[in-house]
Amino acid sequence: MPGQHGVAGCSCQHEAVITSGKDLLSEIELDKVVALNELNVGSCRGIFRPYEDRLSEDKVCKSQDDDPELIIFVRFSSPCTIHSINIIGGENGKSPNRVNLYINDEDLDFSTISDKEPVQSLDLVEDYCGTVDYALKVSRFKNVNLLAMHFPSSFMNDQSWIYYIRIVGESSGYQRKAVQAVYESKPNVSDHKSNIESSNYFSLM
Repeated sequence: MPGQHGVAGCSCQHEAVITSGKDLLSEIELDKVVALNELNVGSCRGIFRPYEDRLSEDKVCKSQDDDPELIIFVRFSSPCTIHSINIIGGENGKSPNRVNLYINDEDLDFSTISDKEPVQSLDLVEDYCGTVDYALKVSRFKNVNLLAMHFPSSFMNDQSWIYYIRIVGESSGYQRKAVQAVYESKPNVSDHKSNIESSNYFSLM
């Protein structure tokens, strides 16, 4: 369980200090976080939470029994630059031992992932306290709208458990939203070139 490992356990007094960027939790659209091959549908959303609550055991994303593979999709409310990630996995060999990262790929699934080159791959350690930050090659993780994290295996290779994930970086602050144009109730025909130009419409900003 998080915070309990080794012969005498761990007090987890050490914390991973953010040296560049900020926690992007507020930029994650939690209701749109999804995972493929999770045991309990929707459990992946609970592993994205404030860092101070990282050791909570109430939320965990588990893969199917006897199949450690997971793909977690994280969508951001505005394009982000990602600097690092932090992952707390399960004990007894249930921590993922590797993650492959992909960006802005809407067609990724288990049938296509083997044909695609990850933007970056990371070998993971068993970290029960969330003290290890995995630095990314920032130049490859700019203008990220969708981050896919592929966990192909765990240390015991029977099941993967993930208690917590933190994504650190910078947000562009640009959000897409529908803006409806407002027109006069009785337009003057001479002010408009065509009926198309005078019709109501909305545009994405």
